[in-house]
Amino acid sequence: MSLRQLFAPAQDMTGKGRLRGGDLAVRVAAALAAFLLPTLLIALAGKDPLAVYQEFVTGLTVSRLGDATMYAAILIICTASAMITFNASLWNIGIEGQLAFATIGATGAMILMRDAPSAILIPAMLVAAMVAGALWASFVALLRLIDVNEIFSGFALNQIAGALVKFMLVGVWWEISQKRMSGIPFPDNASLPTVGGINLWMIALSLIVLVGTVWVIVRTPIGLQVRAVGLSRVSASFYGISANWVFVATLLAGGALAGIAGMLTSSTYFHRFAPDVTSGFGFTAILIYLIARMNLLGVIVLSTLFGLINAGTIGLQTRLGIDPSLAGLVQISIILALYLLQGKDKR
Repeated sequence: MSLRQLFAPAQDMTGKGRLRGGDLAVRVAAALAAFLLPTLLIALAGKDPLAVYQEFVTGLTVSRLGDATMYAAILIICTASAMITFNASLWNIGIEGQLAFATIGATGAMILMRDAPSAILIPAMLVAAMVAGALWASFVALLRLIDVNEIFSGFALNQIAGALVKFMLVGVWWEISQKRMSGIPFPDNASLPTVGGINLWMIALSLIVLVGTVWVIVRTPIGLQVRAVGLSRVSASFYGISANWVFVATLLAGGALAGIAGMLTSSTYFHRFAPDVTSGFGFTAILIYLIARMNLLGVIVLSTLFGLINAGTIGLQTRLGIDPSLAGLVQISIILALYLLQGKDKR
């Protein structure tokens, strides 16, 4: 399988492998909407849009670029998690909760092995986080087997996982956090190292996860079974493929990948265990998948773009007095524009 084939748009269970556009007018309108909507709201807030956009560019220091690449790496891994389940026709809304519960697993391993060298501590945290993520996803799988829709169970489990993170911080690890709601800091030996401000380890790991996920789904017999169930559960059963087995396997695999993202989020991106550590990565990743589908380059570009936007908003509050939540507005504008660019489904 060549690099060209790998990065070409691949088919998923919906048959959408690439961004599809309508006529030129729709494309122009979509591009304008992505730019004008945030511009209008910035102006309504009494701020200078030009100054805001300039801050996005000039405020992107090496340090913030490093933050942007780490943010993008986490999004890429979460998107890979969404790929697995969505190709089995499962709306795994629970990625956010699986990531949150994984931070508990990673933090627990860190507390038990705090003084261990990085070569031992980081793999142990990674395994603990993957097991925790898969465990949390298993509840969605079990409920799915008794015909509870994964959207409802995933959403409910997201809330429970968030509450558990707060309980662990306040009720179990309160002394370890030195009674601070800011969370439990991670030591340097628990974080992946950076090179010149850029975390090449996270970038490499995220690309390995993404490419590996697409390769398994598109090029292996297991992936064929997953896509067959995604296309038609009944038809797949005629070929001896168990939909229930596929549902459980994909949810567990997706939960394990969300676990990797949870470990990286707490240990290397935020360097702490805290209630707000998930930062909406799971939901953003689902939106990225719905736009890019199985297109590797699309996932990478969108994740990087969102990472740059997120990093660029850091200086908005300190220099311009604008709330950093503007990043979310810009991201949503881009997503809406890309949906317009897709146009109607062509099957």
